[in-house]
Amino acid sequence: MKRNMVLPEDGTELIVRLFEVEGKSATVNLNVPVAVASARRLNILELPLNNVATPTVSGKTIQVKLRANEIVTLGITASKN
Repeated sequence: MKRNMVLPEDGTELIVRLFEVEGKSATVNLNVPVAVASARRLNILELPLNNVATPTVSGKTIQVKLRANEIVTLGITASKN
């Protein structure tokens, strides 16, 4: 799996792209340096996706499932604490 992080143009979320490169589905635990308030799946243009599984958030960890060869874009909002 490979990953890339960028800030969106409006500056409200951290954007993370995950790439599954081994050709098999995987569950990824992404650890970030700050507590996470929410995470959501976005399309490649960073617009919200409907009818997709929501990533699981626990403290500073985000869990997301990837299908084989899938590219996932996440929008992550940090907790204000």
